[in-house]
Amino acid sequence: MTANHFATPATSRMHVRSLADATPGAPARQVAATAAAAARTVTILVLGTVLTLADLVATGLTAAQEGVTLCKHQYLGNPCLTFRPSGTDLDLSNNTWPQGASMNDSISSLSTTPGYEATVCEHAFFQGTCKHYPASPNSFWDYTNNWFNDRISSVEVRKATLIWSDYEELTTYPDERENDWSEEANGITHDSDAWYISNRWHVFKYPVETYLSSNDYTRKADVRDGMQHIGDISYHNGEVFAAVDNWGFEGYSQEARIYVYDRELNFVRYCRLANQRNVPWVTIHPQTGLMYAGEQHSSVVRVYDRSFANGAAIAPLYSIYLDYYFDGWQGTDISENGYLYVSTSQETYKAGTYYDPGVYVFKLAGLTGYLVQYLDPDVEDDPDGYAPWYGMEIEGITLWDLDDGSAPGVTGQIHWIILDNDGNRDDVDLKHSRVDDPSRL
Repeated sequence: MTANHFATPATSRMHVRSLADATPGAPARQVAATAAAAARTVTILVLGTVLTLADLVATGLTAAQEGVTLCKHQYLGNPCLTFRPSGTDLDLSNNTWPQGASMNDSISSLSTTPGYEATVCEHAFFQGTCKHYPASPNSFWDYTNNWFNDRISSVEVRKATLIWSDYEELTTYPDERENDWSEEANGITHDSDAWYISNRWHVFKYPVETYLSSNDYTRKADVRDGMQHIGDISYHNGEVFAAVDNWGFEGYSQEARIYVYDRELNFVRYCRLANQRNVPWVTIHPQTGLMYAGEQHSSVVRVYDRSFANGAAIAPLYSIYLDYYFDGWQGTDISENGYLYVSTSQETYKAGTYYDPGVYVFKLAGLTGYLVQYLDPDVEDDPDGYAPWYGMEIEGITLWDLDDGSAPGVTGQIHWIILDNDGNRDDVDLKHSRVDDPSRL
């Protein structure tokens, strides 16, 4: 197995409302935190200094119990309460410390234990400035010298879904192949028994038992209405969604569009994305059925209702803000567990730091998304690097567990296109990765 590339989930500052991982209908369960867990081996981070649980107990501080523990004083000082997932938004003005005082605007430290994560917000019902705290490692945050000290009014606690921890890079197939879809190849998706692959001008359908290196596709749809560019694509509930624009071509001032086809690639309907000129990708959330789309140079995911009328101009229902900025956002897919997989062809930015192209995996929490995993594309060295129009360019991505042998030449669960922009005729690679636990994709 190839060692995986973890990235530390970073703090996000946005409004939060979702309780997607909470237990529906369950009352808030609050357990007074004590030092009863002193026998456990836990490492707690205090303002950059590593303290063991023994250190905490020796100094009379409270040991973190399982869940998310909020404390009135610094360094987990009593009184404290430990929260586990509940089915309702939590307004701390309705909660009191064991001594009876209100918890609202009176929290000075917080800890999480493995398997639990939290978002705290400045105002009740997850309004104002918010920060996210990941599920692991066992960690501690002190607010005494922080803006958040005595300013927290709501908290969201979720039981975290563990993501896969290791992956294996598999044989590339097709490998440096030229065929009908390789020229300016952009997108890839699938239904239960077929691939759908897009290049700039067309969408192709390949039955899963067909060799993708061949030209034995069974259906093909063309770009419509004078548009110039089909990007990444997505399948959901009998329909194929294609991101279409004129970005970079004559007429690029037109609004970007989403075209919808049936499984046989017959045109069904299209919409215009209001005030958006480029749309390199579109994907449908497998659980909610909502349509996600964005721009090439962005950190924002726009969320739409996919049941639009033909020709309608639609505006987003809301937007999700990721904690990384992509300068070459090419493809996106969402897993059954709700993780957002982003493929990017150019450098990525966060807080002035540059990161390599690759596949970035985000956990979505309310209106924010934070990085939980990164896949190195392992593209062989090229003098022109990843830059579009030259060298190797990462394109669309899809998730499909094909370890059952149904697809010739293809195994694994994560599949993405790498385009070799040769100038006269593009070659294409289709990369594949196998994760150690597909149920955690």
